[in-house]
Amino acid sequence: MSATLAQVLITLASVQAPLPAGISAGAVSAVVTDSTGAAQPAVLIPVGAPMSFTTSLPISADGLTVSASVVATSFDSNGTPIVAAGNPSAPIALTLTEPAFSLVTGATMVLTPAAAAANPALAAAVKKA
Repeated sequence: MSATLAQVLITLASVQAPLPAGISAGAVSAVVTDSTGAAQPAVLIPVGAPMSFTTSLPISADGLTVSASVVATSFDSNGTPIVAAGNPSAPIALTLTEPAFSLVTGATMVLTPAAAAANPALAAAVKKA
């Protein structure tokens, strides 16, 4: 008997880290291991693309929980892993339990194009930060 699968959206959180000299960023590879211990094929996310992807994961025996872990690795434009602390990531645990609600744990803010055009000094300062 095969497990019932649930399609999920996984979004990777990241911070911008300085690139080592002489290389350019290429892509991020994400490998999901489901609750049975099976690793799924790597998902390749190109530079500039949204850091999210969909996959199907087994629903646990309780019928309410989906769990997995993901390991992400950043690669340079030649396909070589970037040598830096935290790359690849440690396994990141993911658990989804239904019924659930959205508990906000963070937020980001950027200038809109109109605000940047209206405030060039602010826009320049933001780009430097």
